[in-house]
Amino acid sequence: MQRTLLLTAASSLVLSGCLGSSDSTKDTTDYSVLPSYLSGSVDVIQVDGSSDDLLTGAALASDTGTVTPDAVAVDASLEQIRRYQLGNNYKSMMDPVTPGGWGVHWGPLVTDGISSHSVEAFTGLVSGTEYQAIVDDGSGKTNVKLVVQVPSSFSTDKPCIIAGPSSGSRGVYGAAGTAGDAALKRGCAVAYTDKGTGDGVHFIGSQQVIDLDGKVVDAASAGTTSAFTAEFAEGFQDSTDARTATTKHAHSQQNPGKDWGLNTLQSIEFAFYALHQAYPDQAFNPDNTTVIAASWSNGGRSVLMAAEQDSQGLIDGVVAVEPSTAMNQHDFTITQGERSWGPESVGWSLYDMHAFGAVYQPCANNLAANDSADLVNSAKSPERCTRLQQLGLLTSDSDDLQVLAQEAQDLMNTTAGFLPEQNLGIPAFSNMFSEITNTYGNSYGRYSISDQLCGISFASYNGGTKQFEVLSDEDKALRFLGQNMIAGGSRWIQPVNMNADDPYGATAFNSTADKNLDADLCFFAMSRYGKAKLTELGILDTYKDNGDFDRVQAGIQEAIMSGDLQGKPAIIMHGRADQVVAPNHGGRAYYARNRQVDARDDVVYWEIENGHHLEMFAYLLAPNLGFYATPSNMQHRYAYIHPYFEQALNQMFAYLSDGDALSPSQVIRTTSMQESGEEQITNAMFGEVLITPGNDAIRWLDNTLAIPH
Repeated sequence: MQRTLLLTAASSLVLSGCLGSSDSTKDTTDYSVLPSYLSGSVDVIQVDGSSDDLLTGAALASDTGTVTPDAVAVDASLEQIRRYQLGNNYKSMMDPVTPGGWGVHWGPLVTDGISSHSVEAFTGLVSGTEYQAIVDDGSGKTNVKLVVQVPSSFSTDKPCIIAGPSSGSRGVYGAAGTAGDAALKRGCAVAYTDKGTGDGVHFIGSQQVIDLDGKVVDAASAGTTSAFTAEFAEGFQDSTDARTATTKHAHSQQNPGKDWGLNTLQSIEFAFYALHQAYPDQAFNPDNTTVIAASWSNGGRSVLMAAEQDSQGLIDGVVAVEPSTAMNQHDFTITQGERSWGPESVGWSLYDMHAFGAVYQPCANNLAANDSADLVNSAKSPERCTRLQQLGLLTSDSDDLQVLAQEAQDLMNTTAGFLPEQNLGIPAFSNMFSEITNTYGNSYGRYSISDQLCGISFASYNGGTKQFEVLSDEDKALRFLGQNMIAGGSRWIQPVNMNADDPYGATAFNSTADKNLDADLCFFAMSRYGKAKLTELGILDTYKDNGDFDRVQAGIQEAIMSGDLQGKPAIIMHGRADQVVAPNHGGRAYYARNRQVDARDDVVYWEIENGHHLEMFAYLLAPNLGFYATPSNMQHRYAYIHPYFEQALNQMFAYLSDGDALSPSQVIRTTSMQESGEEQITNAMFGEVLITPGNDAIRWLDNTLAIPH
């Protein structure tokens, strides 16, 4: 790996076509000039496609998915850190075992189904040039990282860029296994952004941070090179526990979610700059280069937001998978066969959806019908059901736990819009509801770690010993690279119940028999449904604690979505069995709102039967930990979305270049491992995407999105 710097002078960076300018157009933008919103220098890395590469950092064993090096030491080089981040992020978005498709249907060597000039000679290792830059105003408070990779196989005859903002709360390489894989195998440049979440961690007890290169350093000396340095009340550091630590997504006080579309557009502008550096004799611009914005989950949300905000014509097409959404208006109905959800139960923000789940799911987990849920249904809480009944949040007067659990499950599937197909996937991950409302509530409300919103703090946690601990420097150096930085989603940062008798005796939402209902109700009070319900019951003031409904909802409004894609073609996908984002608040809701705004034929919605959100965990979701069972058992209840992502990109490229029609909105029928009886993925499990879907067509009529059952 060869590393160089392109130095810039701030005075020369004024760009007439820079994002945010009201008169900017693609025709007047000089993409050979570095955008003015970038701070400092551009880091340029040359990789040979042997000892290091763009796709995985040459850090993955292509047959097993093992990351090498398997650890990052305190004194690791920047090259080692980058390779480790790339390798871990690449495999984090797909099932990493062979029976689950690794090396056959996805992975560095798999090119089947990809339409490209470059795949015939593809070796799984990609040589080329990587450009790294930081979006910031010089204060170090924003520090959004952008990375553009230009492969040696880049086609100057048919230039293309795929923009892949990171999924979840991952770092800048968070879409390496999705957008990166798709781009580099097709000979396209790939444009990444961490969208302001990333690897930022502040260990407040030891006053250490992770810098922009991924190294653990002293917070004071890091200055503006820190990925994230928390601000907190005077005296907080001296009085807080030595284990206190927090994450950028939760406590940057920047509400990064409002800028996910902007950050995606900035990554595309930076990609055009990088192409000018790589090919100075070529004038690449949006007129002669195909640009597709394509990503998953929060990345899927980001590409939709980018398309809505694209005033320069940077984006030609969109592929959004499992997007979390928050619609500015959801006055429509969604049906699935005989089921129906009205405007009050669709189009919720991720925060509002998870605040509801955090309250009711620990009770619903007690339902006997959920005993066959994935993994171990350890989040059962009879005490949660009892307290919900006492507070009037359950209305049954029965003392039968099954009756109460059934009411909670029914509320999830009706009022809150969760699908029955999600019921058996959610229990193993139900703490995620509380963890997401915790992180996002702090983020949207721009709270500080010292506010301890709803009585919750964050602290370092040893994922091996399952104890809150002051982590060693070695663990700090290793454990936060390539992680999804939700407090709780990362095994090494966990929420702390500061109202518990022993705050550090257990993680916050396992700290009481009722799964810390008081904290969940505090976050619930900041959701739209929750505030109305608690007010109706006369208990809002009792449980809202220090939460501020207006403050959190104002943050959500800053990131609201309109459904107006500015006339851009799009393929939106969602798995029906998604454990994290209910389709009624994700892909279905966005597509329905788009139908109201601009019902174009080249915006389509594909719903994948049995598809789910957490493909990287699929190998664990069969009984007794699946792949690790004795004997191993891969017969889980899910199908995989990854091959349909590749098909969507093939179709989008063909539509943009040749005018070939996109397959219309439809339910794609699949066969799960469990249904097939097979112990490994086979081609027969993947149903076809049909040009004429017949009875499986999804239709929009009379303000209703009708989904076939």
